[in-house]
Amino acid sequence: MIDLDKKYTDYIRKHRVAVYGSEYCHACTQVQLFLEEHNIPYDYIKVGETISVSDFVSYFNIKSVPLVLIDGEQIIGFDKDRMTRLLNL
Repeated sequence: MIDLDKKYTDYIRKHRVAVYGSEYCHACTQVQLFLEEHNIPYDYIKVGETISVSDFVSYFNIKSVPLVLIDGEQIIGFDKDRMTRLLNL
């Protein structure tokens, strides 16, 4: 079954944004607040819950969060300037 709401949301997004984070991560919270302040829809993936830590490390070859993906570009940590540039804000 197709989730029409998700399909529609993906269609109207200007940028595809995903945030890999964890609980008790201050920088992860900063990323989320930044995106929400700018009304940027994003997917939040909890490392250790939604994806295992070992899969995260194996796939991305990094050991820290947050990892922000904007249209496939990786940002490690909360880099406000780079996020602003990639999102054309």
